[in-house]
Amino acid sequence: MIVHVTWSHSYETCGAHDAEVVNITKQAFDTPSEKGVTVHSVYANRPEHTFFMILEADTFEQIDDFFDPLLETGTGEVTPVIVPPFAQ
Repeated sequence: MIVHVTWSHSYETCGAHDAEVVNITKQAFDTPSEKGVTVHSVYANRPEHTFFMILEADTFEQIDDFFDPLLETGTGEVTPVIVPPFAQ
């Protein structure tokens, strides 16, 4: 299962300068394979406080588990996607 994630937070809740939030986020992205998740790409639009990700896992539960430590850092839209035949 491949998913596109749009993850965002507000200016007021931005953790970019909060060492604890930075550490939680770094740890989550350093260890996705422990939860059965492959991170294919992550891009950020810092002025909009939004991240865009392509993740892959066998189950949605693994994706959910990956985001568990991040739930207090923002909100996300997780959309299942496919690789279209013309792009393979």
